[in-house]
Formats: sequence, structure tokens, C-alpha cells
Amino acid sequence: MAYDFFLSYRRADQALAKQLVEALESRGATVWWDDKIAAGVDWRDAIVENLMEAHTLVILFSEECNNSKQLKKELALADDMDKDVIPVLVEDTKPKGHFLYELASRNWVQIYPNPENKINELADKLLGMTGKAPIVPAPMQTVAGSDSSPAAVTKTVTKTVTRKKPASTNSQKQSQSSKKRRNFLPLKWIDLPIFLILIFVFKQMMGGRRIDFEDMIGIAFYVVCGIAAWGAFVFPVRYFMRGLRLGRAARYYLASSLALYLVVLSILGVYVLERGRVPSDLMEIVTFASIGWVILGAFAFVIYGVMHFLRSVRAFKSHVEEI
Repeated sequence: MAYDFFLSYRRADQALAKQLVEALESRGATVWWDDKIAAGVDWRDAIVENLMEAHTLVILFSEECNNSKQLKKELALADDMDKDVIPVLVEDTKPKGHFLYELASRNWVQIYPNPENKINELADKLLGMTGKAPIVPAPMQTVAGSDSSPAAVTKTVTKTVTRKKPASTNSQKQSQSSKKRRNFLPLKWIDLPIFLILIFVFKQMMGGRRIDFEDMIGIAFYVVCGIAAWGAFVFPVRYFMRGLRLGRAARYYLASSLALYLVVLSILGVYVLERGRVPSDLMEIVTFASIGWVILGAFAFVIYGVMHFLRSVRAFKSHVEEI
């Protein structure tokens, strides 16, 4: 059976969840929550099957939810299936860690303080956000007739609600940034002055000497190392500005930095071969390049993480609507 809503909540909020289910069902909506799990049915299978059939995941979010492993699984499943997700703040708290990352840009509804007194308003809000018109019986109307006609005729009207834009999903976010960009080694012409400066600095270090084969290796080494260092800063910034999720950004950065790492190894390897000291220098080269790769990768991860955290906090504050 297809459901309009899948309700997720902590056990302490079961009474509140029951009120919300009753309010939604009285308005013609269909709701699945764990109280509908029949005896003898595996609750894990029931959750997966019914979440797959539901249109929208509604979360009664409290402080305890920040530590819920089950909610993480439900969110991951909803994300994979592009389900709409509507978090509802039932107490004075904020999402943290994984939940801040996943839910910051969702359309939040705040019903604290006194959430139990705002259930009807919440039900109407949820129906409006998903574009479903609540069914509300109109007052009885009496139609006058002849002496032999019935005393009254009743009719029921349905209240219509203008369809609102559904809560944002990942597919909608991705469509907003459909422009194709190169994310592997996302360098731009604006970066060229950085590399020219590196070459100039290297020439100054040579004191104006004539450039020979060994110097060419040195120039290539400094330029590639400069690209790697510059990329550790600018690549995560560009991934962030393009709206790439952490997983995709990490994969692109790993591929880009690995390519530069291999180029550095190749340049240093050529230098070692030219000097004729392969065994003694090879491990030093690999160790030096590997340490640099790890340090720059950690630096890039920190930059992306800080920017994403700050944006998530701002997004969360701007997406909370109080009832």
C-alpha cells in the first residue's frame, strides 16, 4: 500500500506521534508508523518496505535523534530513493554532525514550545508542503422545500488547497546545477599567475644561471608541487561552490591529487635515474611525496569541512518555520 507519509520518531514522543497520525488521517492522508507493524513481522523489513512505498518521510526531531543509528539508516534509504524529507522540531535543539549535513537545507517545521497544542496546525502544514488537499467536511446546509419535501438536504464540500512546491530533493538540487564542469583537476586560466610566480622564484634561486636538463627537472618539480599545494586550497573551494556532496568531492579530489602525486613521483624518479642513485634515493622520494600528499589531503578536507559546516548552520537557521 502506498502511503502519503512515513513517520519517524523517538519512543518518548509516541503520544505526540499518535496525535499527528490521527490528525493527518482525519484529513484524508495515509500515514505509516511503527505502530502498524503486525505481530511476528520483522520490524526492519517492515520499515524498509513501507518507507519505499511512502511519498514523504516526516521526522519528529528531538535531541535524542542526533544519536539515532536507525534514523541514519532511514535517511540514507530516503536519500537513495529521492524521497521528500520534512523534519519537525519538537523541542529546543539543533541537528548535529551527520544530521546537520543531511538535513540543514530541508524545510524544517518548529512546533515547540507546547508541541501537543500545535498538532492540527502541523497536520495542515504537512499537507500543504506536500501539495495534498486536506478533506474537510463543510457545515450542514439546509435547503428549504415544499411541505411535502424533506426538511433538509445536506451536502459536503471539499476544501481545496493550492499545490505548493514539495520539499526539495537531491534530484532537484542536482538539476539546479546541471551545467557541466570539469571536476577532475579543476584548474582555470586564473590560476596561471600562480604557476608563473613559481617558475620566477625558481629562476631567482638559480641566480640567473643557464637552465640545463637538471634545472628543467627542478622547474617541473616545483611547478607540479605548486599545483598540488594550490589545489589543496582551491579544489575543495570549487567543489564546495559547485554544490558537490562530500562523497563526490572527496572522490574527485582523490583522483586529482593522485594524478599530481604520480607526476611528482615520475619527476623525482627521472632525477634519481639521471643522478644514478636509484636504490638509496627511491624510498626517500616515495616517503617525501607520500607525506606531502597526505598533509595536503588533510588540509583540503579541513577546508571543505569548515565551509560546509558554516553553510549548513546558516541553511538550517534559514529553513526553520515556526508554527
